[in-house]
Amino acid sequence: MTVAGLRIVGGGLSGLLAALDAPELGYDEVRLHERLDSLGGVARSRVIDDLEIREATIYFAPPGDPVTDTLVRHGVALDVFSNRYASVSLDEQGEFRCVEGFGGPAWPGGLQTRPRDFANLADRFAAYPPAIEAALARYCRWHLDTDPAALHPDTAVALAVNRVYPVDAPIDALAQAKRADPLSDELFGLPSALWGRTHNAQATLPTNGFPAMFRTLSERLTALGVQVDTETLVTPTQAFEAVDRGETVLWAANPLPLAKAVGLRTPEQVRKTFSTYTFEARTSIAAPFYVQNFTATGAVFRAYLYASGDQTLLTLECVRPADENALRSEAARLLEGVGGATLGRLIDEAHRPRWIYHSPAVVEMLGQLRDRLYGRCGAALVPGAWEPYGKTQKLLEIREGLIQAIAATRPAAQRA
Repeated sequence: MTVAGLRIVGGGLSGLLAALDAPELGYDEVRLHERLDSLGGVARSRVIDDLEIREATIYFAPPGDPVTDTLVRHGVALDVFSNRYASVSLDEQGEFRCVEGFGGPAWPGGLQTRPRDFANLADRFAAYPPAIEAALARYCRWHLDTDPAALHPDTAVALAVNRVYPVDAPIDALAQAKRADPLSDELFGLPSALWGRTHNAQATLPTNGFPAMFRTLSERLTALGVQVDTETLVTPTQAFEAVDRGETVLWAANPLPLAKAVGLRTPEQVRKTFSTYTFEARTSIAAPFYVQNFTATGAVFRAYLYASGDQTLLTLECVRPADENALRSEAARLLEGVGGATLGRLIDEAHRPRWIYHSPAVVEMLGQLRDRLYGRCGAALVPGAWEPYGKTQKLLEIREGLIQAIAATRPAAQRA
């Protein structure tokens, strides 16, 4: 019987989940390659003074979600909790307006929409009333130092501006518009307490933190017979050679080296380095909890409270480096509308790029790359769901690619 071999390039969360999936899908020999010294990518936190330092606000969905169910099936203990969050925007007088139960911006501007094709993020913003369009553009430039016209329209999700709460609109009229008009439903939102919807009402996190989760998953990979090679860099040439030997390759890493290898011009990426600062905190706010800042002022775009053991920590995700005293002042103002917090010592700071914002040219290039890879390798080189932002969409896209690849490798009767 033909041996179905799989090489996974990239040991972030997508590659790790694929390695867990692979034996169940019929792959006999699985190798996971990661260029760094540990698996997990941006989801992997660090430990300082026995405290877990999270540089990003990463949640999993409640049970029933494919990612969550995969983690649980492989031994990860997850806590289900009420997903609580708020946003802060500027009101008509330039003061902070805090809205609980809504994670996007809350601005006046009315309900009028201006239908159009979304070729870029500026086009998507232009579908809103003019006042909201201007506020969105201002926020985008503050957050990314980039003009919205240079960004793909789906960047709205990564920026958390895919829905805006028009605070001057009557609630009944807003709810009716969302029910009756798909464009209004796509562009507008309102706090969960006013809408009565339960979507996103719950979320999950690893019971003992992300370090424990990744230890469990590493042990599970060993039990499944998956070979993990950290600090190894796989080149496109090596990937093509593996395909030529009859293996399947999942490229869950940066796709730009592949593009260059097949002769594609690689457009300039949206480059942005973010700064994170983690403090000890005392607060009456039940963690986990986060506040998004849409005022386009200061440095903090999100304040995230979470527990590490018996200690509550606050991570401030920032669009630029900032002075510690200024950060303490910003945090106090962002959290005052939801209960406030007193910050203790600054435990850690980090400055890292995030590659989650695409230009229209990059997305177009990725489509061309998929076509060229299929022409060169058929289904045997599986693209790593490079465009989607959501973890679940990435998992399902990769899973389907692996299913198609093994179907081409051996008949169903041999996989049974």
